[in-house]
Amino acid sequence: MKDKIISGFVVQNLLNMGYLGVKVGYDVIKGKDVKERIDTGTTYIDLDNIEEDVQKLLYPLEKYQY
Repeated sequence: MKDKIISGFVVQNLLNMGYLGVKVGYDVIKGKDVKERIDTGTTYIDLDNIEEDVQKLLYPLEKYQY
């Protein structure tokens, strides 16, 4: 992005995906109704927001590296 090759990209929240996967699996085991499709969310990252809280999405298990 700094070299202007791309203007931005979309990321998913890996921690939210994992959490919802376990939660839905648990709900199925317990016999609860679950949605056929579950939106885990996405975030568009560009030069305007890359230094903000989206760092947690880029590096969920490590210290920020930007």
